[in-house]
Amino acid sequence: MSFVGGVVKAFIAIVGLIYSTLGFSRADISEDFNRILVDEKYLSLKEVSILKEHRIVFVPGFHAEIFNRRDRSSWIDFSFLFSDYYGYTMLHLEKQYGLRSEKVKTSSKDAEITRQRILDLFENNKTSQQKLIVMAHSLGGLLVLDVLLDNPELQSQVSGIIFSQSPFYGTPLAEIYGRVPGKLRSLVYPIFNLFNISENTIEIFRPENRRNYMNFRKEDIMNLVREIPVITFAGKVIGQRTIFRATADIIQYGCIKPFGKFCITKRLHGEKLDKSDGVVPVESTKLFSADYIVQSYVDHGETVVKLPFKNYKQTSVSQTLFKLLIKKIPPQITD
Repeated sequence: MSFVGGVVKAFIAIVGLIYSTLGFSRADISEDFNRILVDEKYLSLKEVSILKEHRIVFVPGFHAEIFNRRDRSSWIDFSFLFSDYYGYTMLHLEKQYGLRSEKVKTSSKDAEITRQRILDLFENNKTSQQKLIVMAHSLGGLLVLDVLLDNPELQSQVSGIIFSQSPFYGTPLAEIYGRVPGKLRSLVYPIFNLFNISENTIEIFRPENRRNYMNFRKEDIMNLVREIPVITFAGKVIGQRTIFRATADIIQYGCIKPFGKFCITKRLHGEKLDKSDGVVPVESTKLFSADYIVQSYVDHGETVVKLPFKNYKQTSVSQTLFKLLIKKIPPQITD
């Protein structure tokens, strides 16, 4: 090796070490996820013990009300068809391991209501001997992040966070909705009321809004990821049967491809084309220096409710995510 080549390699190694030490690097841990998903079917006694030392909290995402039989804020109830949001995972943890968990009641009509409930959860936990382990899906992840950034003193309450399919940089679907003329949009307002959703909530997902937010809060987010173990999880539709196939095509190809070969519409959005779970582009789920997982053949709903054409059990996915998060929690927190 030449002297110059050796200097270059040494420089790259030093820069990599600095970035890793400061929390600027991130790792793709998808292979670890797949290995554990296949080889480790159950939580170990040590993992169960660590989880029992914490309050396990699930924060659902957009449309959660229609998949919650105890929530009557929506006129529509699909829980009898598709199960409760995170229902199987919570039941599995309790029946299999004796692990109790709780779920934040969310509002798709007014995200500020959900945000306040998350804030109350953290505030009320100040006097508890247990720290929080949080698994947040979709919109739930955006609101958890926002609460912790606005209230950094609460970050010490959290031992780890799993952000599952959260659109940190938005989704083109929200941009497409924003292009619909106002008169046409007024036709869907009655449907919005039935599902307890609002245009204000959809605005949260607009890529331009999310990019502005992420750029403005970048330093705060980097600090949070250095202080709290974080994993992000993304799903990816790859030709499998799914109720999200049409929207996955729109995000990946920018158009509707009903036969999988050619577009029958013009370009519907101006965002970067990307594979997605049918709602959230893969790149939108990545959070600066946080380790991430990208899982193929997973759509936006099957990790939280029982949808048709499932490729994974939500219990298996959630359990594997907990295993990986536990590995990142420093010993002094778990002792």
